[in-house]
Amino acid sequence: MQEGLDFLLCDICVDLGFCLPPADSARICATEVWDADAFAEEIFRVEGMNPSEHLNWKREMRNRFIEMFGSSSIDSESFERRQQCGG
Repeated sequence: MQEGLDFLLCDICVDLGFCLPPADSARICATEVWDADAFAEEIFRVEGMNPSEHLNWKREMRNRFIEMFGSSSIDSESFERRQQCGG
């Protein structure tokens, strides 16, 4: 899950311009549970921005999260189980 989150953060940095400091990226990647909205809101929080003022970007981040993980929420335990089953 950490690698997927790291890849997603890099994708968001390159494509959308939200490039987080390394310590914040590491903290986000180490978090055990995320949902798409909270993930997007955390990126905005780190950037010092209000997500409700940038709904298109928030929607884009949320959609990318769902595309990456196949769900609007993930946790490390179920993610690992799914990976072991070939999902």
